[in-house]
Amino acid sequence: MYAVYLHEQEHIGRMQKLLTALLLFISLAAMARERRALCPETGKDSALADIAKGDSCYAALHSFEAFQYYTVASASSACDSMLAWRFAKVYTAFALTSTSSKDEQWNYDHAKSYAERALQYDPNNEQAHIALAVYDGWRTYFETDNEAKVRDSRAMHDEILRALQLNPNDDFAYNLSGQWNREVAKLSWIKKAVVTMIYGGLPNASFEQSVDDLNHAIALQPNRIMHYVELGKTYLAMDEKDKARELFDKVLQMPSIDGVDDKLKNEVRQKLAANFAGE
Repeated sequence: MYAVYLHEQEHIGRMQKLLTALLLFISLAAMARERRALCPETGKDSALADIAKGDSCYAALHSFEAFQYYTVASASSACDSMLAWRFAKVYTAFALTSTSSKDEQWNYDHAKSYAERALQYDPNNEQAHIALAVYDGWRTYFETDNEAKVRDSRAMHDEILRALQLNPNDDFAYNLSGQWNREVAKLSWIKKAVVTMIYGGLPNASFEQSVDDLNHAIALQPNRIMHYVELGKTYLAMDEKDKARELFDKVLQMPSIDGVDDKLKNEVRQKLAANFAGE
């Protein structure tokens, strides 16, 4: 119980810091908007500089700092088309690292909103399609209506394909494709028959394609823990436990570089305890 209390207090502390930071960012954006209204000729240049700083922060895996710079840059309406997909990407990162379902939903909803706005500016924005694929995949896990679950799964598949058409070297898109293939392949033949009969079916999927996609993701970005975790989960679903354990053990030895890595390592520890206890 004490551990639960500490976790709750830690979460409250994080939320207080988040609210404080959001108020600060709103103030910064308001100040920047006033400054740019007085000097419109320099407004866009200043916003572009803030966007560049935000991009550098995001590349260094500092999503919150990137969000700060993007918020300041948003004072210039001329940069909205450049910021929409960036906010979608940042809110997706926040959602993936959220520690509560309420925070997770709030961040995913914002990511979806910004992704849709980005696609209004540019239907070929790969990052916006990625953000929507993640959102659709997240919905499939808690959606209780079968028709909606099938619809979300199809939408995820379509967004992944579109992202890979736009950028065949996106490791995260291959990761998502690997996840999608595994989860659909896990369906029993009876469930697949029902889905086909009632809802028109889903695109073809297989564990083998999941393995191929995730290995491709690893080849593109061998230092990203998420790829090894998902490949291990696919091997577990295939009942190839030795391969899964090898990958999970590797994950725990890898340095955390993405914001979601510590969360993934905890998931791996749980899977090791559940599937390899006593071995």
